[in-house]
Amino acid sequence: MIFFPKSLEQNFAWNFNDKFDEFFIYVGDEIFNQKSVSLNLIAFRAENPKGAVLFLHGNAGNLGDFAHFRNIFLKHGFDFYVYDYRGFGKSGGRIYNSYELFNDAGKIFEFMKNDFVKRNLDSTSQTDMTSKYQKNNFIIIGYSIGSGIAANIGTQMKVHTILIAPYFSLRELAVQKLPFVPSFLVRYDIKTNEYLQKNCCAKSFKIDIIYAEFDTLIPPVNALRLAKIAPNARVFEVMAGHNDILYNPKMNEIFDEILTQK
Repeated sequence: MIFFPKSLEQNFAWNFNDKFDEFFIYVGDEIFNQKSVSLNLIAFRAENPKGAVLFLHGNAGNLGDFAHFRNIFLKHGFDFYVYDYRGFGKSGGRIYNSYELFNDAGKIFEFMKNDFVKRNLDSTSQTDMTSKYQKNNFIIIGYSIGSGIAANIGTQMKVHTILIAPYFSLRELAVQKLPFVPSFLVRYDIKTNEYLQKNCCAKSFKIDIIYAEFDTLIPPVNALRLAKIAPNARVFEVMAGHNDILYNPKMNEIFDEILTQK
């Protein structure tokens, strides 16, 4: 009742105008001893990139529905990585619990970091690349369902984290939307509030929160509550709804402000 994936055949060919590379990243987990599955990842390449962005999308469709968001970052010189969760698009398996979501996102982030450094070693010295990483030129962005996953991984990695249309707690939100479902039956216990509360006070940790004023799916109060426990967060309001916030022209202005400071 939470995830609505749009699956694709493995031989489906992505058709994007920008330069990109496609990967299949094999993931598994040691705790639940599940077989390894492959996650489909697309990396859009900027000219002379100065950093990389990992985007975690919403709970429906597949990465093709969110690839348009790359344009903001490519123009600012950031490679844009977007992948599909288990069972979405060309990714295998299915989602059973929140641990898998965190485990997969962590492995994808490590792959992105290594891929970015490796690709740029030809034109940049190892010292310069290490400096780039230390300057926090990696960004994790989560939209909707992806916001809690991004908060979990971003706070652990201490990298710049941007939450778009975030929820305070997924279990709390699910119970509000589906009051007939007991809270203990909600398998996906993603506590964005706790991740921020434990880690947001570090001066090196940068976080931005962007919410939609007319969001009826994840009401703005969620973002405002998160802002109260993350005093170092910058908060941006967009006059949009949940499903069209990524298309709103205001997003270009917001990210122009955020990325020009990187």
